[in-house]
Amino acid sequence: MGKRPRIGAGGTWKSRLGAVRFMNAHGGSMAACLDGWGLPRILPAEALIGDLIEMPGEAPFGAMVVYLGNQSALGWHEEAEGCAVLRVRHPLRAWRL
Repeated sequence: MGKRPRIGAGGTWKSRLGAVRFMNAHGGSMAACLDGWGLPRILPAEALIGDLIEMPGEAPFGAMVVYLGNQSALGWHEEAEGCAVLRVRHPLRAWRL
């Protein structure tokens, strides 16, 4: 809190294939990209409001959500139109922002 994170080159892409190529060049997964950018990894139970949480999702991207507190998060889901508030049931990893 109060510190500016060191973020690496984010890159740009216009297609799913372009995003997959970017991920493969930077560790092979979204989790590896976040680790490579130097974001501190935390236990999912330690997440505070605004932290990133990885949840199970379709390969190769998985599902990254922003923690809102009280076991809820903001993210996209295939059954929702647009962004939705989701329940955090099976978190895989988390990063402090």
